[in-house]
Amino acid sequence: LTFTIIDPDAADDQYLGPADPGRAFALDGRTPVEWVQGHDRVVICVQQIQVEFHCPLRDTFLFPLRADTGDGFTLGGLLQAIVDQYRRIYYEEEKASQLAVEDWIERDAWTSGDRPPRVQLTRAPTNGPYGIRSHHLHDLDLVSIHYDAETGHHWLGVEPLDQTAKR
Repeated sequence: LTFTIIDPDAADDQYLGPADPGRAFALDGRTPVEWVQGHDRVVICVQQIQVEFHCPLRDTFLFPLRADTGDGFTLGGLLQAIVDQYRRIYYEEEKASQLAVEDWIERDAWTSGDRPPRVQLTRAPTNGPYGIRSHHLHDLDLVSIHYDAETGHHWLGVEPLDQTAKR
């Protein structure tokens, strides 16, 4: 499942998001769901799905998401449920972690002789229940939603902003 985002205030030739026009949805909620083309159409016709969240978490975590209508998930409702779950994950991590939520530079991560990775990492790891590493929530874009028929789970195509901007 992919989607298109249209900024109603942008000029006709101007797009919101990465080089691939309007194909990334900000996971911190700054993109209004109403900007998603077809946000009110039902895209999954069940009342609950299991979604695997993995980026930028230590492991893959499975969460149930509930439909926003009696007919199932609208595209906008699904995107909002994913945003809400990411916000809960980041909130719970911040509350439980014994390490401060800080940027790599604040933690002085590169003075140990480690080489910076190819992808720009902005967030130092924390040690809460999810082990969030590498990226703040405002760094992440949702680019696709997939279904695995073998497991019956949905999984998310999540990329950091610096990756979606290069597409």
